[in-house]
Amino acid sequence: GARLQQINSLTIKNVISAEKLQQNPDANAIEAIGRLPGVSVDRSGGEGSGFRLRGMDQSYSSVTINGEPLPVGLNSVSTYALQGVEVYKSLTANLEGNSVAGRIDLTLKETPKGFHYNVLALSGYNALNNDFKNYNFVGQVSNRFLDDKLGVLLSLNADRANRSVETMNVGYNT
Repeated sequence: GARLQQINSLTIKNVISAEKLQQNPDANAIEAIGRLPGVSVDRSGGEGSGFRLRGMDQSYSSVTINGEPLPVGLNSVSTYALQGVEVYKSLTANLEGNSVAGRIDLTLKETPKGFHYNVLALSGYNALNNDFKNYNFVGQVSNRFLDDKLGVLLSLNADRANRSVETMNVGYNT
């Protein structure tokens, strides 16, 4: 699996399997990738909005999805739509010139043979605001058609998170 891919790699890379991605209730792909060594997460409102690979700004990294450049921000990708993630932390000849810091390769989940469905419901409590309204619902339905040549995977996500902040302002006058 993912561990063997890392061990047998000719470059410095981390591999995350779909099982590991979905083990933690991460808000988006940045949050999941931020658990790896060498990856820092920039946060906005308590949620991952950007990343730094090896301490460098994300403009020095490339992000692909199934080998193609990602047209949207990494924070808009749900971890439940991913089959796996590979994070390359060393520059190799096959990387783009803008990949000085490294590359993040996302692989979308493949549609399995036959009809499948999956429902996930999570809830939470914010003690700072006495708020019970935190939730994350994921529903997925998939099937293959035309002698398994066409796969359709429909994934619907809905979430709400109250990431309240404790702030303290200090000032002085002379």
